[in-house]
Order: sequence, then structure tokens, then C-alpha cells
Amino acid sequence: MHRPPYGITGFHYYLDPPPPSTDETEFLNHCYAFARHIGARVVAIDRKVGTTEKNFSSATLKTRTETFVILFNAHYPVLAFAEKMPIGDVIHKFIERPDFATYWDAIDGYSLLRVADLTISPHDMELADISDTEYDQIIVHKPRTSGEIIFNYWD
Repeated sequence: MHRPPYGITGFHYYLDPPPPSTDETEFLNHCYAFARHIGARVVAIDRKVGTTEKNFSSATLKTRTETFVILFNAHYPVLAFAEKMPIGDVIHKFIERPDFATYWDAIDGYSLLRVADLTISPHDMELADISDTEYDQIIVHKPRTSGEIIFNYWD
């Protein structure tokens, strides 16, 4: 994502309008349907609701041969696939799954980000639409990629 929209990080100045929000319940319902579609199980849900330390929800799915995570931004309906992270890690290793992308691309309203969208250097991004508060958070947290901005654990 070369030009992230206002509020994608989840931060805003208290006098500025809050960023939009997405429907976490609808996303989770789609995850369960997707799991049934590919013969997987949803083994963990990590909700955004009620937390301040991250700006996304996630569902961990397990098939017979792999475990992976679907990330969902809390402010814009963007998704990404990632490897399951070891406990304590806060940087996702994004993965490309074109076989799964077809399913999500067919659902109206979601935008599935590819690895190329998530590995852009912040120096190469056009940050004109984000707020000053978001820009300050980027300076403080020093993300290395666009994916770390879109799916972050900043507090």
C-alpha cells in the first residue's frame, strides 16, 4: 500500500475525527466460512475489540499441513495472510496465498494485500493522507515496512 488512508494506524489527535471502523464480527464470520471452505479449523481468534495495543484482529487457521493467520485492519477492510508468529514477536512474516486469495477477492468489501503491498519501505510510501499524529507514531515506532504500519502493535 503506497498511500495509506487517514486513520489506518488507529491513531488520531483527540480533536480530529476518529478513523473509520470495520466490522470485526463480520470478518470473523467470513473466517469461519473460509475455514470450512478449505477444510481447516479456526484454532485462535485475537480480537481488536477492547484493546489499545494493536490496530487489527486476526484468526489463526490450521489445515492438515499448515497453520497461518489472517489479519484484518480495524479501520479499513484490508486483509493479509501471515505465518503464525512465535509468542513475543510483533512483526509479521507476510505470505502470499493466491489459492486462498480467490476466495477473499470474491467477497465484496475486502481488499487483500499482497506481500508486495506489505513490504514497501515507509520512505517509499506517500504519507499525504495520514494525520500528523499517525506520522509521529511512525517516527517513534520506526516500522520497516508498510505492513508494520497497517498491522501494528503500537500503544
